[in-house]
Amino acid sequence: MTMTDKEAVALIQAEFPKYRQPEHSKCKHPDKYGIRRVDRAEEILKSGIAPDRRTSPRNAFRNKPHKHTFHLSESQEGGLHKAMRLLEINTTQELIERALEMLFASIEKGEQSENLD
Repeated sequence: MTMTDKEAVALIQAEFPKYRQPEHSKCKHPDKYGIRRVDRAEEILKSGIAPDRRTSPRNAFRNKPHKHTFHLSESQEGGLHKAMRLLEINTTQELIERALEMLFASIEKGEQSENLD
């Protein structure tokens, strides 16, 4: 028996409360809308069992104490999405964290010292 869209949205909402029907519809056509569900949401759908909200882990980024907001040019935004596709990263958060790790590692090695002046 297949589940209805309404049932699928309800399952995912148990762990991702802001997930709604419009996002669900767009996820059915990733080539058209460029949107897809995160791996955890796909696992929930495949299992057909909603996670228990009392024991469901919170998203890791919610425990991070520093928030940064920034604006990008059109070319920077395009580069960001291209990098996310190439590196198979689902969120901007993950991409920025990985880029910062790589930058900090190269600074530690002294590779960027001449560019910091």
